[in-house]
Amino acid sequence: MRRQPENLDGYTAEFSLDAFGPPDVALRSLARDPLASFGPGLHIVDRDAEGYQARRPTWKELGKVSTFTLNAETQAHLAERGVWLHHRHADYYVGAKIDFEPPVAIAADLAYNFPIRIGAFSHLNGGYIQRVSIGRYCSLARDIQIGHGFHPNDWLSVSPLQYAPNYRGFSEFAARHGARRSDIKTIPFVFGKPTTIGNDVWIGNHVFVVDGITIGDGAIIGAGSVVTRDVDPYTIVAGNPARVLRSRFDTNLVERLLELRWWRYSLADLGAVDFSRPDVALNRLEELIASDEISEYLPDVITLPLSE
Repeated sequence: MRRQPENLDGYTAEFSLDAFGPPDVALRSLARDPLASFGPGLHIVDRDAEGYQARRPTWKELGKVSTFTLNAETQAHLAERGVWLHHRHADYYVGAKIDFEPPVAIAADLAYNFPIRIGAFSHLNGGYIQRVSIGRYCSLARDIQIGHGFHPNDWLSVSPLQYAPNYRGFSEFAARHGARRSDIKTIPFVFGKPTTIGNDVWIGNHVFVVDGITIGDGAIIGAGSVVTRDVDPYTIVAGNPARVLRSRFDTNLVERLLELRWWRYSLADLGAVDFSRPDVALNRLEELIASDEISEYLPDVITLPLSE
């Protein structure tokens, strides 16, 4: 697990226990001698302006592992609070702040060792998500991959062992089976960057998003796309690599949408509005705001691990 920033623009010292093997084995190694060796992936993940890097932990950083148990009871409790979490029942080790702004529905696999924030009225139908901030009213289809990180492509090897000592316990295993054990001189490497997805974004099936990308408000990503660069607001892109197809609306309407930021409100507050005519819907919203008939939707954020 990794202790990462409280938000995606946060602090730089974070705890990491990479639980790629059985979590109980990793935790036993941590409890037995947490600083003597890195065990199965035991290291710190540092965040700087470039991204995430690895180093050894301090004693102070070793106590920051939390457990979140998902069972029928906690699932029902979360659902009552507007978070529908469709995961298998298990104990999850949480090494970062995970924020859900209800209501949300999540069927994607989440990596709880990096910070995640998902905005209200968004639904994630599948895939694997980590190191990402997702805005409101987003629709993510199945088998979407976000936050998989990088490997060095101009070093001797592409292996993480060059920057994460004893990655997955490989070095210790090799030493027990005849390899000469010596500490690898690790070199800092930026292996991951936070990804930002705006509000009202639709991402189709089987999309891969490269780390560090920003997808603007109102954008649409076509099915099967590989997103390798930032996507402007209200732009439709598709392909491998994803290329711009067109804008959803004309420039004036896009500017109005971005200025008003309608996603601050609940669509239910708009009443009988023809949503198929966005200019009419914006006119109605502006009237309601000007007359103080509606206010911004500000629910209590649900943070994992649960405090109650």
